[in-house]
Amino acid sequence: MQSGRGRVVRLAVVVVCVAWVAWIVSSLGPGRVWHVARQADPTLLALSFLPIVGRFLIWAVKWTLMLRRRGPIAFGHVTLALLSGNFVNLTTPTAKLAGGFVRAALVDRRTGWGFAPTYGWSFADQFTNVFGNLALYGALALTAGFTVAPGGTRVGFLASGSAALAVVTAMVAARGWVWTLVQKPAVARFMARFTPERFRSVGEATWVRPVFEPLLHVGRTSRVAPQDLGLGALSFGALCLANALVLQALGSDAPLARIGIAVVIGYFAGSVLGTLGGIGVTEVALIKLYGMAGVSPEIAAAGALLHRASYYAVILSGGGASLLLATARSRDPEGVVRTERDGPGR
Repeated sequence: MQSGRGRVVRLAVVVVCVAWVAWIVSSLGPGRVWHVARQADPTLLALSFLPIVGRFLIWAVKWTLMLRRRGPIAFGHVTLALLSGNFVNLTTPTAKLAGGFVRAALVDRRTGWGFAPTYGWSFADQFTNVFGNLALYGALALTAGFTVAPGGTRVGFLASGSAALAVVTAMVAARGWVWTLVQKPAVARFMARFTPERFRSVGEATWVRPVFEPLLHVGRTSRVAPQDLGLGALSFGALCLANALVLQALGSDAPLARIGIAVVIGYFAGSVLGTLGGIGVTEVALIKLYGMAGVSPEIAAAGALLHRASYYAVILSGGGASLLLATARSRDPEGVVRTERDGPGR
């Protein structure tokens, strides 16, 4: 679990990066940035919301298909749980795993599969998203590398893209071996030090199988890995398209591949270094990386802020409504939370 010191450090990073964004806008001139934003093409700006919505719909399809390897579940229930988890991640100041726990709890209430096994499917979804994004970065970097002039930039794109795809390939190939490894008692004892207490109520290794089995053991690797990583990459690719539409609305003609690279790195930085959905960290990363992709400073600042504002709007509205609806559905007429395992008379 995340230590108190770790939470303080992450909050400090958020504060520093928010201040950094403010300094960037101030140094460029708030009036200039606002002027650029006001000149945005309203049609393209409105269209940029569609890929953001599409990002979560594709993600919900992905997780639904994964969960159905365990048993039947409705797409609508999965979508509510997914959006609710994203809302919690965005609004919980210090927690990094809260959204995954919320997703697992909501699905468990619908299915009765048990919290640890259901959290295992949430963990598998998150993990395959990370490696789907890494595969997307590899494809984008190779594309960018073949479209820029020979030199250090080309070498950097080609080398990093090849390395990203090699890491993904190695992880997929090692799936069975890792599953065998994590079941060894010594490994289980080591990993138990970093897991929530709720997974260790009976013994040190009791949580290993239900939490890791969905990722490492369920389904034939040759079938599930391309599906999970492919949909993960496609889902995040929608965010890259949303960014590109915003920048195009502001008059930028930066190549889509380089914008996509900026988005992948920017969101990864926000996820690893920040809290509250990467607020501050992701914005700083996007502004700087847009500049490296050839976007003017004013458009980079306006584009990052406009895109992130629309991203937050979708999560806060859709996720907030989903959490309210999912919570309401989990209560009986007297307002007592029940699960499907409780039955009608309890």
